[in-house]
Amino acid sequence: MANCIYVNSVLAQDQYTCYSLSNTTQREKCLRDSSDDSIRQLLESMPPAERDKIFTAVAEAVNNYLPTQPSAPSQQPSPGSSNVLSVPNTSSQNGASEIDKQLYAQAINSNDMVPCVSIADSSTRKSCITQVALKVKNPASCGLFTEKDDIDICNLYAKAGEQAK
Repeated sequence: MANCIYVNSVLAQDQYTCYSLSNTTQREKCLRDSSDDSIRQLLESMPPAERDKIFTAVAEAVNNYLPTQPSAPSQQPSPGSSNVLSVPNTSSQNGASEIDKQLYAQAINSNDMVPCVSIADSSTRKSCITQVALKVKNPASCGLFTEKDDIDICNLYAKAGEQAK
């Protein structure tokens, strides 16, 4: 539903429909992007399946900030994993470990996409990719990633930043 409202608002360049989004992060993005013609052009060129994923990273980030009950660490190896010694989870409330936070800070400070690749927490990695791609404005830097979602979000924001130059 949120993606539909966002896409319609941006394509119509109509900020008023953004106010129907209850999530403030999504609403702010909608308001900002619905007045940006380069984002509208980018959305027009995107396949519908990619448009449906726009708020996936935003929703994951918001959900990670919601209070949760601490869970006991699993002693069972996950299917498909090897018997590798696991590193204790030093996650904070938002899911990012201290190493992830350091890599994130390094990437942002250096405007370098390379540290983003090593971030384990999905929402932190996507945030890193988004922030650096907007600054660097170079879709070629997206070739570092192997996950389709990471490549897609990198290209989306790098191309948007490139068009805004």
